[in-house]
Amino acid sequence: MEIYTTGKVAKICKVAARTAIKWFDSGRLKGYRIPGSLDRRVPRDSLVRFMIANGMPLELIDAVRPRLLFVTGCSSTSQLVSAIKFDEETSSVCVVSNGFEAARAIAGTPPPIVMIDFTIGRSEAIQLARSIRAALATESPDTRYIAIACEDEVAHDSLSAPGLFDEVHTWPVDFVGLVQAHLGGGES
Repeated sequence: MEIYTTGKVAKICKVAARTAIKWFDSGRLKGYRIPGSLDRRVPRDSLVRFMIANGMPLELIDAVRPRLLFVTGCSSTSQLVSAIKFDEETSSVCVVSNGFEAARAIAGTPPPIVMIDFTIGRSEAIQLARSIRAALATESPDTRYIAIACEDEVAHDSLSAPGLFDEVHTWPVDFVGLVQAHLGGGES
C-alpha cells in the first residue's frame, strides 16, 4: 500500500499544501502522524475514500505513482532522499524503512527502480532484494536493483551476482546525483 505525505496529497488533489493539512487536522482525511514529529502520512486507501466522497477523479492518483522505491534504515538519509524535488510531477521517490513497508509499496504499480541501503542490515538488505525480485519477476522484469553499502560489505560479498543487484554504490553516496541519474530532474 502506498503512503502519501500531505504535500503529495496536495499535488494529487491539485490544492495548496495547507489545504491538505487542514483536511487531515480536521479529521476529514484519515491518516497518522510520524511519532516524535509533526509529519503526517495518508494511506492510499484513505485518500481514495476521501476523493470519492468529495467527487474528485481517481485518475489523479495514478498520475503521481513513485518511480523509485528507496529502502533505508537511516533517518537522515530518508529525510535527504525525501526532500529531492523533480521537474516532472510524475517522478517521485517512495522512501521506506523496512521490508514490510517495501512490500506494501510495491503492491500497487511496482516502481522501475529499487534502491536498498544496507543501513537496514546486511542480511536484511540481501533478503529484501531477493524477495522483491521474486515478487516482481513476472510483473516487472525490467526493474533495476541498486545497493548502497559500505566498502567492506562490497569487498566481502559479490553483491552484483546475477539475480541480486544490478548496481552497487559505496558510501559516501551523492543521493541527489544518483536519483537524478536514474529519474532525471532531481534537485534538493
